[in-house]
Amino acid sequence: MKYVINADDCFGYDGVTEKIIEFLKCGLVSQTTAILTFQDDLDRHVNLIFREGLEDKVGLHVSLTRGHPVSKEMSSSKYSASNWLVNFILNKKTAFFFLPYKYKKAIEAEIDAQMRLYKKLGLKSFHFDSHGNYHCYFSLFKLFIKLGKKHGFETIRLPYAEHSKNILYRMIKNHIRNSFKKNFKTVEYATLTIDEALKYEGNESIEIMVHPSPDSEIEDKKIEKFVKDNLNMVMTKEL
Repeated sequence: MKYVINADDCFGYDGVTEKIIEFLKCGLVSQTTAILTFQDDLDRHVNLIFREGLEDKVGLHVSLTRGHPVSKEMSSSKYSASNWLVNFILNKKTAFFFLPYKYKKAIEAEIDAQMRLYKKLGLKSFHFDSHGNYHCYFSLFKLFIKLGKKHGFETIRLPYAEHSKNILYRMIKNHIRNSFKKNFKTVEYATLTIDEALKYEGNESIEIMVHPSPDSEIEDKKIEKFVKDNLNMVMTKEL
């Protein structure tokens, strides 16, 4: 068993970037993925990462529903990521299967802009995922594959294999997983918690999502204990 521990939401909130840097330096997390849509303090956060020489540990956490959009297309009042409209559209049950063309074009422009900004900032992990796992929507996964390849991303986080009782839904989700795996390196499983990761047995590689922050003392202690107990199995970098 090999574990990749990814700290989500770097650059996202006050104190979170500093806490993640602390965990990276101590070897308590393998890597982090950064949200680039909170731009008021973005330069300061990026400078902190470069000052510590950690730019090769920072991937991209594409955000479509949090913060402020990077692209001109999504910055309009009609499509703004901070506007109720995009949240409403993406959280409708039908959005998994279908999005109107005009929304898909705006979302495509936003993903492209965030990936271009990631490269412009000089970050070097070239690992990506998305807030809410929107990259695994049937309506969006081809966009993420196309743009991820265009911008040179190499690895991706995929949620755990689909075990839904709905056979059609399971087939679609597994088709999406297999499509990503043909184009990017990935672990076998990704989990939301350390407790879920401990349920798996065998030689699979597992990515664990964690959220270190100044306000998460209980979770931070759980991360520290997990790494101490599984030191030889925690990878220092994605794949």
